[in-house]
Amino acid sequence: MSTKTINENSLLSDKEMHLLYGFSPKTLQNHRTKRIGITYIKIGKMVRYRKGDVDEYLNNRKIKYE
Repeated sequence: MSTKTINENSLLSDKEMHLLYGFSPKTLQNHRTKRIGITYIKIGKMVRYRKGDVDEYLNNRKIKYE
């Protein structure tokens, strides 16, 4: 993965999601089963997450203190 250039359109595997963001592959799988969590792309049996969707998901969960 070190030679891969990552931008907002990059498609990330469960393993890459774990390495970049710390998401457990099992948690990602559970979220897909429950139809919650991060939007994903499925091609055949392959599941990928678009980096832009992951960033948007995380940004929408910010908690601001006033």
